[in-house]
Amino acid sequence: MNEWADSWSKMNVKDYLRKYGDEFKPDNGISRKKWEKQRYVRLKKEFINVKIDQFTVAFVECNLAHVSFDQIYESPNYKDHTRKTLALKLIKGQWKIIEEKTIKKY
Repeated sequence: MNEWADSWSKMNVKDYLRKYGDEFKPDNGISRKKWEKQRYVRLKKEFINVKIDQFTVAFVECNLAHVSFDQIYESPNYKDHTRKTLALKLIKGQWKIIEEKTIKKY
């Protein structure tokens, strides 16, 4: 999770996208390809700070986990504080995000 937030904060889109598994589908109904193109645009800012806190991890199976956390996001013209849950799956020895949900905005 820290590597994911770090990639996002460093605006390293390729590394950020590598954290997502092939089966990940964006929550807003757009195609994966369009979502990836949006990431390249949205991660081009003067700066991005992403901090995560208050982790809880629940293993559903030995290769599937749900991680909930507080996310604090800041960029030049936008800030938010949300509670998120990610489903992570162990794929070829690496944990990949397969589902992402925002639970609550503070």
